[in-house]
Amino acid sequence: MPISLPENYQDILEENPDKTEKIRANYNYLFQLNEKELRQKFGTDFDNIIRSNRSHAILLSDFLKPFISNKNESKYKPLDNYSLLLLDPLYSEGIEGVPTFDALIGYTIGKSLNEIYYIEAKSKGVDNEYKEYDKYFTIDITRIIKKKIIEQYPHLNISKNLGITIHILIFDKFSKSWISSIKTTKKNLYIWSRIDETDAEKKFRLIWKPNNEDHKIQNIIDFFDQNLILKTTEFEISYSLDNIYNLETFRKNYINRFKDEPFDLKLSIDIFKKIARSDYFEKKTIENIFIKELTKLGLEYDVIYKKELIKSELYFRKGENLFKQKYIDKKLNEILHQNEDFKKKLLDDAINSLT
Repeated sequence: MPISLPENYQDILEENPDKTEKIRANYNYLFQLNEKELRQKFGTDFDNIIRSNRSHAILLSDFLKPFISNKNESKYKPLDNYSLLLLDPLYSEGIEGVPTFDALIGYTIGKSLNEIYYIEAKSKGVDNEYKEYDKYFTIDITRIIKKKIIEQYPHLNISKNLGITIHILIFDKFSKSWISSIKTTKKNLYIWSRIDETDAEKKFRLIWKPNNEDHKIQNIIDFFDQNLILKTTEFEISYSLDNIYNLETFRKNYINRFKDEPFDLKLSIDIFKKIARSDYFEKKTIENIFIKELTKLGLEYDVIYKKELIKSELYFRKGENLFKQKYIDKKLNEILHQNEDFKKKLLDDAINSLT
C-alpha cells in the first residue's frame, strides 16, 4: 500500500523549507516502520481470531452432539427427553447489555417442555461476562425465549413451572480459575470441562454444580462417560457471532470442493450442511440467513466478487489467503492510512527527530 500523508503535510513542509527532504525521509521511514509492525500485529490477530473461534466452535459442537435434534442420523444413542432447541437464541434480538449465549437445550416429557438449559462455551479463561448471566432469568429474556420456542415448536407445551439452568463449557486448563471465581461469586451455574482441546477422546465431566443439582444431569454425565466424541468436522462452524472464522472455514471448504465453479447459493448451502450438520437447525430459513451473512462479509472484505453481474454469479478469489490479507489491509486503513491523528503524530515525530 502507498504511503499516506496527513492533511497538514504540505503546510508543514512549507513552514520548514530548509528541512523538507529530511522531514520527507523521516516521515516515510516512520510510516513504513509502523506499517510493517502493524501488518505483523494484525496478521497475528487474524490467526488468533481463527484459532480462538475454532476452539469455541469445537467445544460447543462436541457438547451438543448427544442433543442433535435429528436423532435418526446420530452416531450415538440419543439422550431420551433431551433436544437441542435453539442456537444463539438472543442473536440479532437487539437486546442491549445482555450477552448472547450459544445454545438452548430442552428437557421434555411427552409434549411438555419442563426445563431449558442455557449453554455457553468459553474457549478462554474466566472472564466477567458470566457475572451478568442472572439477566437470563429476567421476565424480559424468558419472554423472548418462550416466544422463540413457541414459534419453532408449536406442538410443545411450556410448563408453568419451567426450570432454567445455565451450563458453561470450558477446557480443563481453565478449570481452576473458573472454580475459584464461582466460589467467590457464588453463581448458580453448572461447569462442564472437556479434558483436552486436542485429545481424540473428547470427554466432558461436570466439575461444578449448584447445591440443588437434580438427577436428570446424571444422564448427561453418563453419556460422556460411556461415549467417545471422536474428532470430526461436524459443526465446527457455528451459527454464532464468530463470522470471520465462519467465513474462513466456509471459504476453504468451498474452494476445496468446487475449485473454479461459480459461487452459488445452492452449492454453498450444500457445503454449509457438510460443515455444520443441518440437523442442528429446525428452520431451513436459518441456512439462507447464515449464507447471506457470510456473503455480505465476504463482499465487505473483497474475498468473493461478482464476475457476471447479469447472472449474479459469485466466486471466491484464489491464490494467497486473500481473506487474511484483506483483513490486515482493512485494519491498516482504520489505524494508519485513514487515521489523521496517527499520521499527524508520525509527522510530529519526524520533525522532532531532527532536533
